[in-house]
Amino acid sequence: MRFFYAKHEQVCKHCRSIINYGEEAVVIRWKSPSTIFIPLVFHTACYIDWAISSFNRRWQDWKLGAEPRRVRKKRGRKFKYPSREQAKGVNRLKSLISYHRKAGNEDRVTELEARLKELLDKR
Repeated sequence: MRFFYAKHEQVCKHCRSIINYGEEAVVIRWKSPSTIFIPLVFHTACYIDWAISSFNRRWQDWKLGAEPRRVRKKRGRKFKYPSREQAKGVNRLKSLISYHRKAGNEDRVTELEARLKELLDKR
């Protein structure tokens, strides 16, 4: 909120009359949903009436439940594995399979692949 003397004619948002040059006025920056700030200009006396009436109106709406609660959307992607232990186990088994495959331990690779398949089937 900012007080100023009008340098040109403007329209009061409450009483819809003209604010003449040199009159005291109040401007507030109202944030719109698209995060753009819209200046609202009032006579100093009109601002008090407007603020009280808008406060009371919003309070009554809140009491009656007319104003819907804002539900935030979940952000980001969903987890690939439901638990951290399962994710650690899968990554560890994949790295062990890679290691034993390079080392030439085929019996160990088949054993680890069976454990990995069992772990992935749990999800």
